[in-house]
Amino acid sequence: MGNASPAGCERRRRVSWRRLRGLAALLVWTLAPFVAAQQKPNLAELDIEDLMKIEVTSAAKKEQKLQMIPAAVYVITPEEIRRSGATSVAEVLRLVPGVEVARVNSETWAISIRGFNSWYSNKLLVMVDGRSVYLPTFSGVSWWSQDLVLEDIERIEVIRGPGASLWGSNAVNGVINIITKSSADTQGGMFSAGGGNEDHGSGVGRYGSRVGSKGTYRVFAKYIDRGSYVDSTGADMHNGWGLSHGGFRSDWAVSDRDSLTISGDIYSGNGAPVFGVVIPQPPFQQDLNLPRNIDGGNVLLRWQRTWAGGSRSTLQAYYDRAHEFSPVYGMTQHTFDLDAQYQWRMGRRHEFVSGFDFRVLSERSQNSLSLAVRPQDQTFRLFSGFLQDEIAIIPNHLKLTLGSKFESNDFSGIDAQPTVRVLWMLKPQHTVWTAVSRAVRTPSFSDRGSEMPVAVLPGPVPTIITSMGNPEFRSEDLLAYEAGYRAQPTTSTTIDVAAFYNIYHHVQGAGPLGVPWLETEPPPVRVIAPMPTNNLFDAKNYGVEVCTSYAPVHGWKLYAGYTWLKSSSHVDPAYAATAFVMMAPGENPVHQLQFRSLLSLPHAVEFDNFLYYVSRLPVQSVRAYVRWDVRFGWHPRSNLELSVGGQNLLSDRHTEFSPLIPLLSDGQVSRSIYGKLTWRF
Repeated sequence: MGNASPAGCERRRRVSWRRLRGLAALLVWTLAPFVAAQQKPNLAELDIEDLMKIEVTSAAKKEQKLQMIPAAVYVITPEEIRRSGATSVAEVLRLVPGVEVARVNSETWAISIRGFNSWYSNKLLVMVDGRSVYLPTFSGVSWWSQDLVLEDIERIEVIRGPGASLWGSNAVNGVINIITKSSADTQGGMFSAGGGNEDHGSGVGRYGSRVGSKGTYRVFAKYIDRGSYVDSTGADMHNGWGLSHGGFRSDWAVSDRDSLTISGDIYSGNGAPVFGVVIPQPPFQQDLNLPRNIDGGNVLLRWQRTWAGGSRSTLQAYYDRAHEFSPVYGMTQHTFDLDAQYQWRMGRRHEFVSGFDFRVLSERSQNSLSLAVRPQDQTFRLFSGFLQDEIAIIPNHLKLTLGSKFESNDFSGIDAQPTVRVLWMLKPQHTVWTAVSRAVRTPSFSDRGSEMPVAVLPGPVPTIITSMGNPEFRSEDLLAYEAGYRAQPTTSTTIDVAAFYNIYHHVQGAGPLGVPWLETEPPPVRVIAPMPTNNLFDAKNYGVEVCTSYAPVHGWKLYAGYTWLKSSSHVDPAYAATAFVMMAPGENPVHQLQFRSLLSLPHAVEFDNFLYYVSRLPVQSVRAYVRWDVRFGWHPRSNLELSVGGQNLLSDRHTEFSPLIPLLSDGQVSRSIYGKLTWRF
């Protein structure tokens, strides 16, 4: 796709903003009669959650009230998930201001926080109940395999900004922790089914009960069939995706002081995504539908104890197996992780959290001419420990947090990732915080040993430019400065503002070209021009994130969010002419805006609207877009819910992300409708 002219871009920008203002006016006009019909609200009954009393565990590896957290945190509640109309965790994350969610095709998303978005966002740590789903093969998350039962999610905690002082390497730009409900909270049965023109069909069955007087359990099974996407011409890409998922969770109150959780999952999926395969003869690249099959599973065990005096300890272990195969690339991966932590107080002013983690990951790769990771058999070991002290300088008013994670791994040796955070409670329901932190992104298997053709230079003997891993590639590192203000000035209004200035060093790039060589097998004869992975450039990302909520009347919630992000990079002058900067600043939208309205009407009817604006991605030639989603819900009985909705209603289709990696072909998000039934018994 060619670059649009400045004048054309400006015209589209004016049209987008006019359309956005018109939609907002239409929404207000549509809802005005409903609002007028409502009685004057009792502020004590308003539906806005008490911002300062929301419990968060991911920010400090312990339960904390949001009021007392010196970090940019957003918590997605079960009610927000239910009324979003989303069918995947990836789509639910659109609700969070400051998170860029871009759908690439039927099974792939590009998701990041504070920049550096890509097919695999390598600076974002994602966990499910504290179990990392970050893949060290390519440094990122395979969102196509994270198909959780949305009704079983207790909350999703999103930390915008580094969390490496507690969670370690790769928690660079943010942390997402998906926390599922205790089996005690999912007793009885639940059946859900739905479908539409994009997600053709989905079904969930779940049942929970008791085990004796101290235990509970639940089991579930889920299936989803996602339809194929279309390309820029409107042609069907034939890249649908199907996934089956089942699992269990059991919780035990072993004693007054001890609790035990055991959970496990298995899954299997298949599809035929479109791969852009580089070949050494005309047309030099072919887009092919090639089968991709995945399967895997995990089991997790967590023991928690409360000691005399209020101290707490947690011991967690999990095993995870993941297998993926396609003609382009395959791998089988085994992960074992053991994590322990201890929380205690010292005097009136000091509260400590400490712990250690040991992880072993082994992988066997199945290579092809389009993508290879070498050596084929690899083992990665990580040892880490952390210590954090929260110091109440002025109890209930001024708090200082000091902490650091110390890691040793096979790729980058020993790294320290410290943080200093200060929180000042100006008055009840008003807090100001600031922080300085360091975080690192450790090399992946592919960073150090991959081979992937990316382009062909035609000639009598074609030259194939091949991205090559570099055994000398070292960790990227971040120095982050943050500040924020969080308040609930009235019982019906909340506001959260965060600003950040991130300085990155030794960021990944490719080049300069190395010494070429001739290959004759398999035919045809070709020249290989290696373009090694290197720590080529430095970068700066800075911006502001604002989110606010308001309940004008009982039964109506309004949410608004805005993100402004600017980026710049500086390439080593010695490589500037020949280097390729991966994840360039232009891959991130400068502006993101969202507006949500959740309206509860008489007769158990719900009317929900979601409006999103995302500015253009100039490097990828992706235009700005406005997305409008609508949902109607009805509860004819307390245990029965029916809903219908539409997504992307403003356009037939649009592109949200166009990966610079030639191996993956992007599709276009189309207008869709859906229906869903949920029955609890």
